[in-house]
Amino acid sequence: MLKPSEKMLAQLAENDEPIDYSIDSIPLDFASQSQYSDPDLEQLFTEDRARTLYIYKINNLVKTKQKPILNYSQNSVKIGFIDKDEYIKITGYEISDFNFKLQIQQNTTIQDNSTSYVMIDEKDILIKDISKQDKEFLETLDLKIVSINEPISEENKNECYIIEEYKRPYSPDGVDIIKSTHLVKITDFKWKNQNSIHLVLQKSLPEDTVFTGIEIKYPKSMLFGNIKCWGNVNGVYSYPQSIIQNANLLPLLSMPIETNPNLRIFQYWLGYSFLPFEIAKNFSTPNDCLILVSVGNHNKNPRKQVIKNARILECNIVAYYNPPGKYSYDVKIPGKMPETPSISLLPPIWQNNASRYGELLIEIQSSEVYGKLEKVLRDMLTFRYNYDRKFRGAKYDEKGNPINESAKIKQLFEGEKPEDVIDGLFENWKFKNPTYLNEKAVKRFKQIIYLLSNYVYSNMAVNKGYNDDIKLFSPYYFELLSEPKIKEGKDEEAYYEFQDCIVQLKSSYFDFSDLKNKNYYEMQKSNIKIIDNDISENHVYQLESNFFNWLSITNELETNNIPSLIPGEIKLSDGEYGKYLTNLIISDDKVQQTLEALYGYHKKGTVYSKSEWLNLINSFVENNIKIYFSQNISILNQIEISGIWGYGNYDIIIFTEKKQININNLELFNKNNEKLSLVTIEI
Repeated sequence: MLKPSEKMLAQLAENDEPIDYSIDSIPLDFASQSQYSDPDLEQLFTEDRARTLYIYKINNLVKTKQKPILNYSQNSVKIGFIDKDEYIKITGYEISDFNFKLQIQQNTTIQDNSTSYVMIDEKDILIKDISKQDKEFLETLDLKIVSINEPISEENKNECYIIEEYKRPYSPDGVDIIKSTHLVKITDFKWKNQNSIHLVLQKSLPEDTVFTGIEIKYPKSMLFGNIKCWGNVNGVYSYPQSIIQNANLLPLLSMPIETNPNLRIFQYWLGYSFLPFEIAKNFSTPNDCLILVSVGNHNKNPRKQVIKNARILECNIVAYYNPPGKYSYDVKIPGKMPETPSISLLPPIWQNNASRYGELLIEIQSSEVYGKLEKVLRDMLTFRYNYDRKFRGAKYDEKGNPINESAKIKQLFEGEKPEDVIDGLFENWKFKNPTYLNEKAVKRFKQIIYLLSNYVYSNMAVNKGYNDDIKLFSPYYFELLSEPKIKEGKDEEAYYEFQDCIVQLKSSYFDFSDLKNKNYYEMQKSNIKIIDNDISENHVYQLESNFFNWLSITNELETNNIPSLIPGEIKLSDGEYGKYLTNLIISDDKVQQTLEALYGYHKKGTVYSKSEWLNLINSFVENNIKIYFSQNISILNQIEISGIWGYGNYDIIIFTEKKQININNLELFNKNNEKLSLVTIEI
């Protein structure tokens, strides 16, 4: 409630009519009366309006001449550093009992153009009678926050207010004028779906501070793209290589296939195109992969099978006669029990002259295999090799008929696509051996052709085998060590033939050179190494026939074109499809365990939501990493994090040569937008 001043009382006595003094009638701009001091606020307001204001500056991590700025977006969060020992303490008066305001917030994302109104916490506070020193602190062009009635602390820092506006009307020296401030609660000072400033109680560091690394605790489900720490690196604004110390970057090829309402990811490397790692690891040293495609030779004995809920309608049966005799013949089971009592069927089919279903135990003899599948694989390699040599030794008679092996095979390719001719070898084998199409060896055959994409023209190979994109598009592949032998002819005109298929497991991402078959306990200490543990780079991989740069994580992911997942249609180099080389963070001793879990026999699928993915990886993924910089940084001012499924709380420790800075409970990315994939932390 207002208390009238002496001046107001005198004015009231001179008027016949009483004057109603409300807060709205008190002049706030006294420029026209600047020769006088403004009224004493203690006389205008009762004590319940008085507020003790603790005012602090918002600083950058490194003390420079550059003034702090606030940049609000879904893709950025500002870290404000507060020196809790550097502040002014003054008294102000809140001029409203309650200030209610609805702020319009227009969302401008592609997915949501809605308009929202939210209630924000605002205050108007008047200030007077401050010292010259406090005035100099208050009237610098710095961002400032206010803690009301108590000093700032970890417990109340989110209850502080930012000074959105400060006004001191014009006045000559020596004249004390009321200053007005407009405050907005710090958590409300943002736009819709954007991040409010995050306060850290930490003194600014000197400009010559040297930063050596960071540590990050993050949500387990996070699939990292990159972490870039920006600052002054040898005099250039850049970012150094950031090497993970205590864990490994396990690469994954992730493709978003659904983004609305929530993100779902197709993890391509978990697909069935790849030979399970339990098998593939046996080729870390050279070995002949033909042993994987043997069909019909492994079990020549008949196999038994139980068929439930069945009865016999047609079969070979044995009949017993009187006098005793045993005969075997083909017969159809009659509609009812034969009347001749001297015949009984074994095993019994009928009971009480009624049909009955039950369990049948049958024995199946392996059918004959027409052509070995091992030879089909060797022939596919042979055809590709001689095709690339342009069948130099092809010879024809005077009528143009082929008279040697080179000419006969060359004739098959005339007017046809090489991949179709070579695939025809396998298709012909499948046509002749329909009973074996579900054999594991047949599935392994397709997986081996995929891993041999560099050596076979085939629709089952990556890019049909026309380049070496397999080195990028698979977690591992086969390097062919076998050399073909001359079958016919000699020297340059010879026709070559592969007699074996010796391969060795290779990878652009993993080093298998020290891997050997071990028992269970030895396998817990993996010898597999991750080739690159630099989490800062968008890597460029050099191939033999072209170059390919993985697409970087964009601000928002885009839905992938599903038909592109078919191996024959995959075209990497044109960048046409939404695919991302992401990384899981796993501990040093779980590389092999992770490979077997992800690329093993027991894969549950390839398409995952966030919760499904977390359940799959939870047992071996880390949620804390330490990173050191290959080159020290000075004036560190940004940390850029990209990835998928990153929403949640982060704890970040920044290391210098002398101390560490803790940034805790930092909420990054966006709960309502799983497509958000890039965040910049401004420090």
